[in-house]
Amino acid sequence: MFKVGFKFHRIWLKVNRLTEQKYEEIKQKIIYKKDINGINSAEWWKLATDYINSIYKTNFLVLQKIIELKKQLKDEALSILSISVLLWTLSIFALIFLVKIITRMLNTFGKLVKTIEDQKRLYKAFAEFSEILVYNKDEQTILNSLSIMLYKTEKFVYLWLGKVEGEHVEPIISENIPTALIQKDLLNENSESLKFYKEIKRVIKEKEFVITSCENKINSHCKGIDTIGIFPIMKEDKVAFILVIAIENSGIFDTGMIDLITKMTNELTYAFEKIANKRNEERLKEELRVAACAFDSHEAITITDSNGFIVKVNDAFTRITGYKPEDVIGKKPNVLKSGIHDKDFYAAMWDSIRKFGHWTGEIFNRRKNGEIYPELLSVSTIKDKRGEITHYIAHFFDISEIKKAQQNAEYRAQHDSLTDLYNRQKLIEELDRIYKSAVKEKEYNAFLFFDLDNFKYINDYYNHEIGDKVLIEISKRLREILYEDDILARIAGDEFALIACNLGKDKSDATKKVSILIEKIKKLFEDPLDIDGHHIEVTFSVGVKIFPDQETNYKDVMVNADIAMYYAKKNGKNQYHFFNERLNLESKQFLLIKNELAEAIKNRELILHYQPKVSIKSGEVVGFEALVRWQHPQRGLLYPDEFLYVTAGNRLSFDLSEYVLKEVCHQINAWKERWPEFDKKISINISGEQFNNKNFTKSIMRIIEECGTKPEYLDFEIVEDALLKDIDRTIEVIKTFKNIGVTFSMDDFGTGYSSINYLKNLPVDILKIDKSFILDLFEGKNVEIVKMIIDTAKVFDLKVVAEGVENEKILKYLDSCGCDYYQGYYFSKPITVDEATNMLEKENSKN
Repeated sequence: MFKVGFKFHRIWLKVNRLTEQKYEEIKQKIIYKKDINGINSAEWWKLATDYINSIYKTNFLVLQKIIELKKQLKDEALSILSISVLLWTLSIFALIFLVKIITRMLNTFGKLVKTIEDQKRLYKAFAEFSEILVYNKDEQTILNSLSIMLYKTEKFVYLWLGKVEGEHVEPIISENIPTALIQKDLLNENSESLKFYKEIKRVIKEKEFVITSCENKINSHCKGIDTIGIFPIMKEDKVAFILVIAIENSGIFDTGMIDLITKMTNELTYAFEKIANKRNEERLKEELRVAACAFDSHEAITITDSNGFIVKVNDAFTRITGYKPEDVIGKKPNVLKSGIHDKDFYAAMWDSIRKFGHWTGEIFNRRKNGEIYPELLSVSTIKDKRGEITHYIAHFFDISEIKKAQQNAEYRAQHDSLTDLYNRQKLIEELDRIYKSAVKEKEYNAFLFFDLDNFKYINDYYNHEIGDKVLIEISKRLREILYEDDILARIAGDEFALIACNLGKDKSDATKKVSILIEKIKKLFEDPLDIDGHHIEVTFSVGVKIFPDQETNYKDVMVNADIAMYYAKKNGKNQYHFFNERLNLESKQFLLIKNELAEAIKNRELILHYQPKVSIKSGEVVGFEALVRWQHPQRGLLYPDEFLYVTAGNRLSFDLSEYVLKEVCHQINAWKERWPEFDKKISINISGEQFNNKNFTKSIMRIIEECGTKPEYLDFEIVEDALLKDIDRTIEVIKTFKNIGVTFSMDDFGTGYSSINYLKNLPVDILKIDKSFILDLFEGKNVEIVKMIIDTAKVFDLKVVAEGVENEKILKYLDSCGCDYYQGYYFSKPITVDEATNMLEKENSKN
């Protein structure tokens, strides 16, 4: 563009110069009036003037065009100049940006180099720490090393290690922060310390690390601190220690740093496991040394090599199995295999041995003579210094006699010891089964409730022995009229029950069949019984309930039959009555008592009596059993059998249990305040309904906490059938309460489904022998049963309480068997709170 402009300028100068010359030449010719080429001057003047005008006009136009072109060139030049300036400016900015990028890259590279150096230092610390773990077997030394190694990285402001003891944390090692300041902050109740302590508790509970910020810079642990990391250190699947690390910059706790610290704490956990394993090995060696001394004990012992071949047995092995050492050495223990257990049983057993190093359980084996017998077997591994299995050692003893006793106990648990009929519990189970089947099949059945008329008179006039023989004879005769599916039971002292099954699908026919059955029964007892030369007349009051018929469950069947029986007795005895609408009035009475009891709980009309539990050896009162009584406004003092029956199957059962627990807790608090050294256990009866309720643990814990009572003064008595309903849940619930100090007694032991296998698993503390065995101790096989119960308890390291001790002879026998405690009128009946307090006062005054 600049070249074009310059060219135009040169042309313009040249034209201008030529025009001036021509003009001067013509001008001269005109001025001097010379003729030019034959044209006179006037014409030349005219021509010249026109020519000059045209030239000037042309010059003017050219000049104007040139000016316009010049302006255009100027504008274009300015535009190009602006673009050039802009390009230069952008270049400068680009250069500055490039410089910044390069500077940032250099800074990043520097940080990367620093990070790599930090990582090297951290992993060097990790390597040194790992080396320490290999060569050190002392927990304290290892913890000190962890603290030192981490602090040497120079990444942290301070750090400390705390030992977890229950819900408390005790600082044991600290770097760059005094232990006193840590303890002060842990005990401080300001908001930041409280938040910090809550985070520690969260780590302990969830077993996961927590990174938390410090908002309050006043606290000792937050001065100059931005962030705190809290890391759990596990031991035996529990948080045993916590590691607290404080930093100035939260960026230090990046993924790599957290990963490294986690690795170190995990390594520490592994080291603890190795230390524990080492101690266990040393303990096992010592046990083997002791076992070697006891090798020839009464317990059979088998030792195999790592491949399972027998290398040694003791004399007890030969005595139990019949095999001599030369018969089995070099062979595998499966020579004893009974064939009863399947492959899954043995697979589970060996899986436990390989996983945990031991297995204990009941197993059936075969003697040399082919006889199959049960044994309690315990198998353990023996390892060398490298942790390799070198041998297996098995201990076992023959439990045939115990099994027989167990089977007998299980039978006795379902049968009445006097008549050998089903007992109340078994009757309830059968009635429940039959009721459900009847509802499903729409088949009528009948429940007959028998009450022996004037039985108390028989006992008083003759004696209890004659009375027992009367009951035995009655049971024999009643058996004679039973059909195959009928159920007969003795449910109380003079009460029997009969379930007549499969009476058809027509209620009228069923009623007729039952009436005929009852007439047969009456005919059986038309003639007096001949008992030891005594002619004793026997009659019954019978209540009958045909079912299913509008009742909601089997419990209603029993209640309705009971109402019908009382109606029969009230109307002259030796009668039978079917439950109907008229008898429904009796159920209204039931509801009346139930409603009055509900009000009684609200009005605090219920009181507690306390029956002492006494040590047989020392004669000292070791505790009390709390027993509820009802101080009725009109009827006076009522005992449990007069009102407890209305609580079955409804909310009152829970309300009453909670009422009793609260009263006991308040009384314990009162005694503890009066005598700080008070150490008695107070037992509370827990119903099966309450124990098996899903909210049992939560509600009981709430009451204990509200009352502020120390749980170690409480003992819960629960009947064995309730405990065995859901064995896994029962174990979980009992362990929960035992963790806070509550003990558990299995009540009425021997009357339910007693099983050695269940006793092995249930973490109960005490067995209570049912008073039915104690009151008639020296009759039938009660002596053997009681001794068997006590011996069984000792096997499982349980204490034993005998109920119903009423004379010295019984007490002496219990003492000879090793029974621990007793209750009964021989020492004291249930007494009031004031009487119990006086008893404790006397005891304390002696001390």
